[in-house]
Amino acid sequence: MHPEIDRYAHLESPVHSWDPALKIAGFGVFIFGVAMLVNLWSAALGLSIAIFFLWLSRISIPFALRRVTLIAIFMLPFFVLLPIKIEGNFSTGFDFSWVWEREKLALVLMIRALAIAVIVFPMLGTAPFHLSMKSLQDLGIPKILIQSVLFTYRYLFVYLEQLRKMRVAMRSRAFVPGFNRTTFRTYGYQVGMLLVISFEQTERILSAMKSRGYDGTIRILYQPKRVGLDWVKFAGIVTLTALLTVGDRVLVWNL
Repeated sequence: MHPEIDRYAHLESPVHSWDPALKIAGFGVFIFGVAMLVNLWSAALGLSIAIFFLWLSRISIPFALRRVTLIAIFMLPFFVLLPIKIEGNFSTGFDFSWVWEREKLALVLMIRALAIAVIVFPMLGTAPFHLSMKSLQDLGIPKILIQSVLFTYRYLFVYLEQLRKMRVAMRSRAFVPGFNRTTFRTYGYQVGMLLVISFEQTERILSAMKSRGYDGTIRILYQPKRVGLDWVKFAGIVTLTALLTVGDRVLVWNL
């Protein structure tokens, strides 16, 4: 199975040539700034900036759109639940009303979530995944957290492939799923077997890594060199984020 997050890491663009550590730090500042936006127009501008960086990175728009759509679907209930205002109690009864201001808040939340999701693609998808993890290590992120993310990502595809093989084996034995006890019991056996296989494989992987001197530190043969243009890009995204957040506060105060 082809890795998803760094599928387009081989392309060439101004985002790809950016030093990975400064790129993650710069886009991290942008994500923090977008998460603090309150005004609807500021959030929309933040989303536009994220889409611009996605286009600049030359990552496939349909590829990103299919994954961002899942977040949009997850956020849709906010449009129904958040605007509902409930007053009263069990003894006197409840009074339901629709607050349009909360509907606007739900829209802002959704736009912010989409902007953050979109910017993740140029942040992590324009460099090999192991290089991004090494950059996080250089930025001072705890090693245990980096290792958890690294191994989860790496072996997720391995276990998905194992699950696919188990399903093929079940179909070859004429298994037909249904809403019955036999199906539930079979799926339970499948999950249990997958857990046993993953545990045994984890033990073998740990022993193999220790025998090769692994101590929790990520080391790579090629370390990108930072140049002046990398710092210019970092300063540019930080300045853009600052202008976006300041403009947001000005709009809120004027309203």
